[in-house]
This record gives sequence, structure tokens and C-alpha cells, in this order.
Amino acid sequence: MNMVQSYMGQFDFSQRSSLRAGVVWGLAAIFYFYELMLLVSPSVMLDDLTHTFSTSAEQLGSLAACYYYAYAAMQIPVGLLMDRFGPRILLVIASAFCALGSVIFGFADTLFMAQIGRFVMGIGGSFAVVGCLKLASLWFPVNRFALLTGIMVAVGMMGGVFGQAPVAKLVMLVGWRQTALYGAIVGAILSVIIWFIVSDHPFKSSQAHKENLPPFAKEMSIWMQFALVVGLFFFPFYFSHTLHNSLKAGSLILFFYMGWFFCHLLYQKTQKENKWRILLGFFGFFIGIYLLKVHALLFAQYALIALCLGFFARLIFSKKLPIPAGLYEVMRIPQVWIASLYAGLMFVPTTGFGQLWGVPYFSMRFQIEKDVAGLMVSMIFFGWAFGGPFYGWLSDRIGRRKLPMGFAALSTLAVMCAILYAPVSALQMNILMFLLGACSSGFILAFSIVREINTPLLTGTAIGFINTLNNASGALAQPVVGKLLDKQWDGAILSDGNPLYTLSMYNEALLFLPICLVFALILMPFIKETFCRPMVTRID
Repeated sequence: MNMVQSYMGQFDFSQRSSLRAGVVWGLAAIFYFYELMLLVSPSVMLDDLTHTFSTSAEQLGSLAACYYYAYAAMQIPVGLLMDRFGPRILLVIASAFCALGSVIFGFADTLFMAQIGRFVMGIGGSFAVVGCLKLASLWFPVNRFALLTGIMVAVGMMGGVFGQAPVAKLVMLVGWRQTALYGAIVGAILSVIIWFIVSDHPFKSSQAHKENLPPFAKEMSIWMQFALVVGLFFFPFYFSHTLHNSLKAGSLILFFYMGWFFCHLLYQKTQKENKWRILLGFFGFFIGIYLLKVHALLFAQYALIALCLGFFARLIFSKKLPIPAGLYEVMRIPQVWIASLYAGLMFVPTTGFGQLWGVPYFSMRFQIEKDVAGLMVSMIFFGWAFGGPFYGWLSDRIGRRKLPMGFAALSTLAVMCAILYAPVSALQMNILMFLLGACSSGFILAFSIVREINTPLLTGTAIGFINTLNNASGALAQPVVGKLLDKQWDGAILSDGNPLYTLSMYNEALLFLPICLVFALILMPFIKETFCRPMVTRID
């Protein structure tokens, strides 16, 4: 049976109210605006946070990256949840989580509590992109997906702009704690609005939509959700404090995934189910938890334990095969991995520079106040707001994905190098930051590729997967730059007690960003052209 034709035949796009579709999708885009505002806001609070918690650059990077730990770890579960329950109720809960995280962050009296607040914000924010694009796939025809993705990016990046200079002004007026609490109020209001206005589907009820899902998407055990989500949340926090290394902590998420899917593949081969398998899973899982209390000397030992935990967690919940099978359908396509890696590498300048280290870098380079530096950095988000819709329109217009993506990678590399190493004025730097955002926004076409090579019924799962690797770049780039700065620091401090990093230190640490863009260029020959058409027409 041609599942795509069956699925698409249920909707008559010409009969939909364009106004209602725009309002429903627009509210999800506003949530993305709000989420990005929360994401970038620490970049204008660095001095205040350093003074409050007495932190190093690496610790500040880790604090900001806590958002990404939750964000990246949640993307695949979020995709599964979106395909199972629909975006409305999940976006309501997500907004509430953002508000809760802002409250925790605003009242934090220790660095650990601030990390928890950022982590909870990341949980809520992780639903923004997937929810917005899921609604786009449900309310609009497929030929508008790339354009809507670009518009979503434009709206979201305006949140990034608002999270820079305007938030910096607010921090100067009322302090960083009160600013965080204002953010919580916005999240609570948005949660209520989404509850009353957004709906999952233009015609059918949520339950009717579920009946049209393939067999592997109809069931999702709450215990399965618990195993995936708790397991993924556990590693970043536990290991960041045990290993005192945020990079290793974040990377262990991947080992948990590897163990889970290795066990899943074995289970598919054997198709056996018995109580001993489940008992073995419980035994192995809790033995792994116990071993975590013993401070292993080698990172490899932690990685092995994480791998085993993922394996045994899959054994415990092996009766509920359907949802991992849907995820496996996405993960078994090599092009999904390549496009996702490309997106992650292209996003590094935004996460590593635009969302954290750009403000202190420009403050040092041009000897300007942080609110002025925040305005300069915000030009990258204005560039995104222009480039996102433009790339979506251009790609659909010429019927190609690879050509704009290749141009985006090459031009972003050139602009990033000019920003770091060319002798330019402050005015010229504003132009370069705009170009950086405009050029790098071309990676959004990777989302269109991933959607086109997967069945529409797995849109949420596919988008969740690419967004996992995409946002893992933030969890990597921010603390990496901080670590490179700390390694060069000579112990000099400013009058306010904060570490003094020279321009040469910043330039060497930020070299990590163009290196990532070089790898994005290397991936381009391996990405296959989809010609802006769905490549999958069946679910086997």
C-alpha cells in the first residue's frame, strides 16, 4: 500500500483556512522565538554570573551548555512523542518547563542550581523546532515546508536578537535574577495561549490521527519514555560532577544510545521474549548504576558502563518494540546521518560564537560595553532572519538542495575567518556578523532533505534526530572554547575579579569554529540531491 498517498489523501490543503493555519503555526514559531531568547541570554550575563558564582570560563561554558545537554538528549524522544501524541499538549508542557527552569535559574544560589535551571529550560526548549515543523507538516502542503522552515528560523532568530542587546539593557536595569523571572512569566502566559488556540490537526481529532499511524507508532509505553528520557538526563549531570568535565559528560549520551540500539538490533534478530530477559535487564541496569558510584579512573570505564546501561535498559523494555522500530527506520538511512552532521557543524558558529563567546570577544576587541557588543552579536540573528526564508525560497525555486548548501558552507567559512582574523572596524564587523548569519542559515535545507528521505508519518522522529546532532554542537562548542581559553590563561584578572583573556587568546580558542566549517564542506560530496521531492513512498 502506498502509505504516503494514503496519508496525504486524507487532507485537502485547498480547503484549509490559511488564517487559522497561520495562527496555529505562528504560535509555535513564537515559542521558538521565546526559546532562543532564553538560550542566548547568558551571553549578556557572563560578568554577573562570574561574580555571583565565582566561575571560570570553562564553568561558564558548561553552565550555558547544560541547556544543550537537555536539548540534544531530548530531540529523539521529542520526535517520538510528537508522532505519538501530537504537538499541542507537548508545546503546552514545554512552555511550562521553560517557565519553571527560568524560576529555578533566577533563584539559584549555587552554580549547580543554576545548571539545573538551565537544564530544565533545555527540556522545554527542545520541543520548539520539532513542534513547529510538525505543525507545518500537518497544516501545510509539502511544497511549503522549506519556506516555512526558513520563516521559522527568521522568527526564532529574532528571539536571539531580543536575547542580546534588549536583555542586556534589562539586566543592567533590574539584574540577571529579575530578568530570569520575567522570562518565567512570559513562558507561563505562552503556555496558556497555546492550550486554548493550537490544535494538532486541521480536520480530524487527535485520536483519529493516531488511528491513521502505522503499527509501530501506535504504541508507546510510559515506561519506555521513562527509560529513554531518564537515562539521557542522568549522564550529563552525574558525569559533569563526577568527571568534572562537561565534554566527557555530554559524549556519554552517545554511548547510552549505542547500547540501546545494539540491544535493539539483537532483539530484532532473535524476536524472543521471556521473563528472564527482563530480569537480566533489571539486574544489569542496577549493577551499572551501582558501578557509577565507584569513581572509575578512566573515562573508557565510564563509557563502557554507559554502553551497558543503554543495552540493559533496552532489555527491560523489550516488550514495547514499536517506537524504537520507528526510530530505527530513520537511523538506518545513511543520508540522515550525513545531513545531520552537516547541520551540526554549520550551526557551530551560531552556538559557539553568537550565543555565548561573541559578546566578551567583541567587548575585548573593540573595548565596548557588553550591551553594545550584544547589539553587534545580534546582527548574526538578523542575518539568519534574512537568510533562512531566502534559502528556503531559492532552493524550492531552483529545485535543488545541495547547491545552496554547498554555497552556504563555503561562504560561512570565508566570513568566519574574516571576523576572527581580518583587521576591520566596528561598522564592518556588524556587516560581517550579518553575513555570517545569512550564509550559515543555509543549513536549514538539511532539515528538508531529512524530511524528504523519510515517510511523512515519521516527520517528528526524523526532525528530532537531525536536531539532536544539530544542537549537540552547542553542547560541544561552548565548553570547548571555554576550555581552550582556560588553557591559555596566565592568571591575570580584571578589576572586578574576572579572568582577563587577551585578544590573541580568543583568536586561538575560536579557531575551533572555522575548523568545524571545513569538515562541513568535506561532507558536501556525500550528500545526495533530492530535487525537492519526497524520496520515500512506502513504509515496509
